[in-house]
Amino acid sequence: MPIVGNNEMEPVFCLVDGALEIKCNDFYEGVPEKLLGAFLYVLLAPQARSVIKIDVNVSVVDWTLLWEHTQRYEQTDADLIGFIRDAAHGIDRFWHFGKCNSETWNNRKYTRPAYCWPDGGRGYLMKRPGLEKIFAYISCQKNMFEIGNYIYEDVMIGEVMYWNQIKTQNEDFTKAFLRDSDESFNTRI
Repeated sequence: MPIVGNNEMEPVFCLVDGALEIKCNDFYEGVPEKLLGAFLYVLLAPQARSVIKIDVNVSVVDWTLLWEHTQRYEQTDADLIGFIRDAAHGIDRFWHFGKCNSETWNNRKYTRPAYCWPDGGRGYLMKRPGLEKIFAYISCQKNMFEIGNYIYEDVMIGEVMYWNQIKTQNEDFTKAFLRDSDESFNTRI
């Protein structure tokens, strides 16, 4: 389901034309806030067992295979299944330049630490226990998750994974059913 941000709306969540609208910044720098809002929406649905996060430039090419993989991976003991980027390889701390609405972010290097993080461009599955750990951790932090501290949502999730021992399974499970919209998916594997 597409997710859009709207700072002007009164309810926190709203379904509009098949999209989840969340009260948050809808620009590039608002993606971490938008992701947490979407995760909270899923967590509030008691029947939801997991959520698959994929980037906007990726499309599902085989929904049946996605469903089969989801059911299989929900049976593992990992909280998060996906391609985990190794922090030793570093991150592009300037990736966001020119993508933000905020001139402050467009000219500011990302300086937060980068732990291992799930690659949202390839997609990952986060199970309910992982979502619960994220929100339990966030609720205990005073200033860590203030708007403006993060620009890379997947690196933010990696930081929470690190501090909360969220169990991960490092597997690029989405390559069989996801493709980049520019057809360059296989060149990144």
